Amino acid sequence: MSSYFKGAVTFLILLAGGGLLFEYSAQASDIPAQYYANPLQIRGKPTGSLRGNVVFPSEYNQHSVTFDLSGRTFVTYPDGRFLIERLLPGKYTLNIQMPGFEAVEMTVQVKDAGVVTLKPITLHMARGQVSGRLIYPDGQPAGDIRVRLTPSGTITATDTAGEFRFVGVPSGTHALHVDDPRITLLAPPQVTTRGNENRYMGSIRVQRQFGENKATAILLP
Repeated sequence: MSSYFKGAVTFLILLAGGGLLFEYSAQASDIPAQYYANPLQIRGKPTGSLRGNVVFPSEYNQHSVTFDLSGRTFVTYPDGRFLIERLLPGKYTLNIQMPGFEAVEMTVQVKDAGVVTLKPITLHMARGQVSGRLIYPDGQPAGDIRVRLTPSGTITATDTAGEFRFVGVPSGTHALHVDDPRITLLAPPQVTTRGNENRYMGSIRVQRQFGENKATAILLP
């Protein structure tokens, strides 16, 4: 292969509206480079780069990870490595929210034309549990209702007794939502977990609104 083709094996993908540019270059790196800004945003200003590696507890579970860097979404290579270029100097917040794992948040300082190499970011299994019960005003269980925790996004359903349980809940404050067209939550109940805590949210009363085929859920004292 000629030197021209060796140096020109480059693929560019511009995501519509996001200004996020991905590049693979045989000369630049052995992993795809992801661009934080496009050339119009930079306009000749000096920029830096960020390298890192997201590691799972077991190498057998290693795969790509989606993460946020100050409001923009990126994806690691299948082995966990990532390279982000065209970063203007300043502070950035890196955030990883993986279902079943503890959340990761860190601040990264990028300098002019510098390459910031992070230490391996090891994900840790989340072992918390959150449970509770949905009931109707007459005390009957509200079974077969889909419920969801945010920000983790974990979804489960109540059983015939109205009980629900989320496992692998990370540390932090979580809100309970009901994903059912017949039910609305005026104020989603919240619960805070730390480490491997098991938290019980108690009984959450669900009241049907027959006229609109909806209901309101209320956390009982």
